[in-house]
Amino acid sequence: MPAQKILFFVDTLELGGLSHVVLVLIAGMRARGLAVGLGVLEGIVQQPLPEGAWFRVHEATRSGRPRGHAPFRRAATQFARRAIADFEASFGAADLVIAAGELAIRCLPGTGTARLVASSHSSQLQAPKHPGWLGKARLAFKRFRRGARLRRLLNGRHVHVVSHGLATELTGELRVRPASLNVIYNPFDIAGIRALSRASTPQSELQQQPFVVGVGQFVRRKRFDRLIDAFAESGVDGELVLIGQGPEEAVLRARAAERGIGERLRIVPFHPNHHALVRKARLMVLTSDSEGLPNVLAETLIVGVPALATDCPHGPRDILAPIGEHTLVPLSRLDLLSVRIRELTREPYPIPEAVVQQFALDRIVDQYVALTDLFTRPR
Repeated sequence: MPAQKILFFVDTLELGGLSHVVLVLIAGMRARGLAVGLGVLEGIVQQPLPEGAWFRVHEATRSGRPRGHAPFRRAATQFARRAIADFEASFGAADLVIAAGELAIRCLPGTGTARLVASSHSSQLQAPKHPGWLGKARLAFKRFRRGARLRRLLNGRHVHVVSHGLATELTGELRVRPASLNVIYNPFDIAGIRALSRASTPQSELQQQPFVVGVGQFVRRKRFDRLIDAFAESGVDGELVLIGQGPEEAVLRARAAERGIGERLRIVPFHPNHHALVRKARLMVLTSDSEGLPNVLAETLIVGVPALATDCPHGPRDILAPIGEHTLVPLSRLDLLSVRIRELTREPYPIPEAVVQQFALDRIVDQYVALTDLFTRPR
C-alpha cells in the first residue's frame, strides 16, 4: 500500500492545545514517511511551522471586522480549495482531509473534498456561566442554537472528537447524527516529554520551595480563581505556582492578596520547557469550567506528578477516572477542592503506566491513519 497522504486544516496556529496537537501529529506522521500537509485558515501564526513540512497560510485575519464573518469564511473556503489543489498537485489525491477547529469545520465542506473528517477538540456547551435559572436558560438557548448549526454541518459526515465526553455531548445533548463518530485522544511524545522534564531550566532552578502548580491561559473559563481559593483554604504550605499568561493575571494577583497568599503566589509565563518545572511540583490542579481533552493533565501524569481536576465537561474524566474518583471534584462540590489538595499533597497516588501509554504518539498516529479506512470500506 502506498504511503497515506493526509492534509490538516486548522483555524490558526495560536498558542494553545489544538495547534500543539496538530503539530505533534504532523511530526509523528512525517517520521513514518507519510505525506502530510497543513493549511492555516487565518493568518495568526504564533507557533513554529513544521520544519520541512508542506504548509499554506491564509494571510487574512478577522480582526477589526466584527460584521465580516461570512465574507471571511467564504475567503477562507476559497483558500482551502486552492490549498487542497496545491497539495494534491504535489503528492496526489489526499487519502484524508481533517478539519480541526470551528472555522475549519464550517469552511471545509464548501471545498467539495470527498475524504473529509471534521475534528472537534472542545465542548460546544461548556458549563453555565451564571447561577440559577439565568444560567440554565442561557445554556438551553446555546444548546438549541449550536445544536441546529452542528446538525447542519455534521449530520451524515465523519466526525472525530478527543474525548468520550465530547462524543456524548455531540450525539446526546446536541443530537448530531454523524456517519461515523471516532474518539481519538491527543498524542504525546512520552519519551521526549520525560527527557525535557529531567532538564534544568532557569524557571525550575529558581523554584526552591515545595509547590502546587496550575498551567494554562489566564482566561475566565480556566477559573484559576478557584485554585487560588482552594489552595488558600487547604492549609498546604509552600507556594502556588501558575504557569501561563493572559488577561486575568492582574485579577488573579489581587485574588491571591485578598486570600492572604499573595506572597506565596508565583506566576511564571509560558516558556519552551515547562515540563522541568512541573516535574518538581507536589500536585497539579486544573479547575476549569470546561475542557476538551486537557493536554496539561496528560503531560503532568507523564512526568510523574499526580493531578487533580474539576469533573467539568468533558476531558478530565477520560484522563483521570481510570486512576480513581478521588482525582476528580464535581462542579457541584467545589468545597472538596481544598480537601483533595491537602490529601493528595500528603499522600500522592501512584500513576499507572497503562494510563499514560494510551496517549502515546505512535498509538495515536495509528488511530488517525486508520481513519483513511472510512473511505475505502465497501458500503
